[in-house]
Amino acid sequence: MKKEIIVVMKFIPAPAYSGGAKRNLAWLKFLSKYYKVNLIGYFDKTYKDDKIFELDKYDVSIYGFKFKRNLVKNTFKSLFLNKSFINIQYYNSEIKKTLKNILFEKDIAFVMCEELAMMNYCNDLNVPVYFDDHNIEYVLMSRTANYNKFPLNLILKREAGLIKKEEMKSFKKADKIFTVSDADKELIKGDYKDKVYVVNNTYEKLPYISNVQLKKSIVFVGNVSWKPNLHGLNHFISNIFPKVLEKDSDIIFEIIGSSIPKEIKKINSPNINIHENASEKEKNRIIDESKICIVPVYFGGGTRIKILEYWSHYKPVISTTIGAEGLSLSKGTLICDEDSLFANKIIQLINNDDKLYKMGQDNHKVFIKNYCEENVYGDTLYRTINSK
Repeated sequence: MKKEIIVVMKFIPAPAYSGGAKRNLAWLKFLSKYYKVNLIGYFDKTYKDDKIFELDKYDVSIYGFKFKRNLVKNTFKSLFLNKSFINIQYYNSEIKKTLKNILFEKDIAFVMCEELAMMNYCNDLNVPVYFDDHNIEYVLMSRTANYNKFPLNLILKREAGLIKKEEMKSFKKADKIFTVSDADKELIKGDYKDKVYVVNNTYEKLPYISNVQLKKSIVFVGNVSWKPNLHGLNHFISNIFPKVLEKDSDIIFEIIGSSIPKEIKKINSPNINIHENASEKEKNRIIDESKICIVPVYFGGGTRIKILEYWSHYKPVISTTIGAEGLSLSKGTLICDEDSLFANKIIQLINNDDKLYKMGQDNHKVFIKNYCEENVYGDTLYRTINSK
């Protein structure tokens, strides 16, 4: 008979559009093989509970809540209580009550807490708490502050300081800490190192399609509500893609994502196609037919699951340094931080199908070795979860 556990997630990964949701879904797939999972979290902001059936195949009982955003109220609470905005924004007394009730009524082996904002609920429990920190949040917020102007940069720097205190408190409380890369593990200092384990971000293994008709296109995939994605996408459209079109006006830019803002939707260009909330089948088709995938991300934290998705499709990638941060090196992924270099690499490669094929194969080899979901979430992770 399976033991029962509680998993607390910011958003229930149905659908799993964002990188964080994809990691959460991978954890659910793994954990539900060995445990009966009581899942607590907010429903997706766009789809509410419309996609919950996607989790029916797993041994998961769902306790879902509607997410309510109150920017003004939560900003004042953050200032008055001297607590981070992110933790106040995602706190709900009903979630705390539900967690306590399940702990009272059931024999729970441990609580798995996904992301810092949900550790609000897990700092005073009498069962083991495992903390999966998707990003080192204070680093992410510090980098975000550096990409904003006065006075927002000062507000974000304050937020980063508050988050650091809360993150350190969570590291101290957690019985085990999981990070997405060795780079993130190195950011956790002090007495917490002995309980930190690296669990790479993953993506599912996909079949190689040999007869696909490639188009002269480049692809970006991502949740555009995440500020690093929005900034990077805007930067590429404004500063890099025009340089590409100067050399080759036939290249098409395919944008696949969720929460795409009006400023991007209203772009009227025959060279840009926007696919918001595309189905998995449609997204896979567009990626398979593309020649190059891009990651123009200039700040952020953790690792980019979009790169793993590209690699799983045997695709060559052009990324910034931050975009590929924390991932294993691959000959099929080029690092370009300068706009002109980024554009020139697209131009140089777009018609070189033999080179693109080799790059895609190199990326896929690294993906299978280090990031394939079935390899990462296997017996090794199970032993880690159950180690003393």
